[in-house]
Amino acid sequence: MAAIITEQFRRNNTQTLINDVAINSYYIAIGQQDKWDDTISDNDAAPFPLGTYGDEQRALEHLTGLFKLTSSNTSTVIPRNDYDPTSIYKLYDPFDPTCFYGCDEEEGDLKPCYVTVGNKLFLLIYKDIQFAAAGNITDFEETNQYGWYWNNSRNHLWAFIGEYNENASINTGSFISVDNTLSIEAENTANNGGRTRDITGGVVLGFNVINGGNLYRHWNNANEANQDVIGENLFTEVPGKLIGLDLSGNAKQLDVLLDINVITGDLTSSPPDETATITSISFSASNQEEHFPFDINDRNADKNAAGFSKCKLVIDPTFNDGSEPSYCRNFTETVTAAPLRQEVVVIPKLSPVEGFGTYRLQTLPSWYIGFFVDTANCPQIPNNTSYHQIMLLKNPKSIYSEFDSPTMNPTQIDLGLLSKEFIVPLSHFTYEDVGELQQIPLVEGREIGPGWRIKQNDLDVGVIAHIQTIDSDATQTPIDPFKYFYYNDHKYGYNKLDPNEFLSFESPDTLYSDEVDVLIDSFVLSEYKPGTGTILFEDNRGGILREEGQNEELKIIIQL
Repeated sequence: MAAIITEQFRRNNTQTLINDVAINSYYIAIGQQDKWDDTISDNDAAPFPLGTYGDEQRALEHLTGLFKLTSSNTSTVIPRNDYDPTSIYKLYDPFDPTCFYGCDEEEGDLKPCYVTVGNKLFLLIYKDIQFAAAGNITDFEETNQYGWYWNNSRNHLWAFIGEYNENASINTGSFISVDNTLSIEAENTANNGGRTRDITGGVVLGFNVINGGNLYRHWNNANEANQDVIGENLFTEVPGKLIGLDLSGNAKQLDVLLDINVITGDLTSSPPDETATITSISFSASNQEEHFPFDINDRNADKNAAGFSKCKLVIDPTFNDGSEPSYCRNFTETVTAAPLRQEVVVIPKLSPVEGFGTYRLQTLPSWYIGFFVDTANCPQIPNNTSYHQIMLLKNPKSIYSEFDSPTMNPTQIDLGLLSKEFIVPLSHFTYEDVGELQQIPLVEGREIGPGWRIKQNDLDVGVIAHIQTIDSDATQTPIDPFKYFYYNDHKYGYNKLDPNEFLSFESPDTLYSDEVDVLIDSFVLSEYKPGTGTILFEDNRGGILREEGQNEELKIIIQL
């Protein structure tokens, strides 16, 4: 059978990952400075399928930057949806996760059920179907204590969910950071009947008709079958009951009046089409002041429709309260035989039992997680080149290097988890002084750069990743000497540099190569232990260019 991943499962996974960041070492990793060596997609795609051994090895071997993640730069995010009074919005439905996603023009051109207004978040919980556009939201301060906001025409009702941080670093043009910061304070006083200030908890938002039944017939005023009525009919002030439990688990019952749409068959046909079924149910407008989602007066206990932890709707199957003939009731002469009857099944849509302003992450589409790092905090970054890969890496390990011989053969000691804010996962060397002005070596008139192969004694020893010429600071201070960062990998070999031998360089297309007659002045190994860490997320890109000395804000949004 097919597996169903619920929204709550995805929310839990998001929070689990956020919690794991606090107790493990997570890094945003960038890499692949030189172009991909494939010949199929114009160097815009990785040569290995995502997730294969070759892909993971290449990703880990070509790392050029590791930026530490902590709880301070990890957060839950949701898609941004700024309010537009001319737009049409979906209604919030706790049983329908698609209400959090918009539709294109062919599907009605609907926007998600929640909006941002300034730094506030709102959820659309009621709208009059006769009015499409949302209109302007008014009277913020006057209704804030109740958690409800009408639009200017009072045909759209919004629930206040809370505020979000407009200045959060992870915010983008498409996503905003949200958390569970309490937005509506609890207030238990005699002035409001002992209820809390956030009165949105456990209220009935509406009804979902799961099964419309087949017991219903239409009658005229003369209490006879109306042969002329075909199609959908609205029946008002039908009595019903909401029966369930309150927030403390005690039995609760509320009498309600309902508007019910019934679609009937063609009774004029031969034989008559006697089918009829409920298509929709809503609160009756005639007693709107007594039943949510219309006006709620929290000073009047008699008009309190809130407080259900769970409930069901019970309606008279004849739509008749016994006092007057109803326009819609069971047509006993042609009633469906008992074995074939289908009762109405209706599920009331309830707001969260704690209220919308308490645990907003349980209401909003909070199954996205955002990571943010600022490369301005690192001592070295790849400058004036592009990178093609960005990853989320868990628990990379480090090495401790002691140079006990001129051949620079390090003794590696596994130090376990890394905790530094920034790590350069590449080794680098510098050249001896080549005069007053540092210059990048030329090979047949061309500067060496990312992707150029490094050779020594006719053996491959690595590939240039980037050449750092200035500090990564606001003043873009030149450095002397330049640093030549490079990587080794399974394709180009793992030979060690010899400071007593000249280096040769070969262009990525192998058309140009030559030896540079300058010896290495210094050599520094990376503290990153090559090949370690688990790749949890990987994005292969065509190339992102950094200018000289540019500090970049790196952001990753992952949907769980």
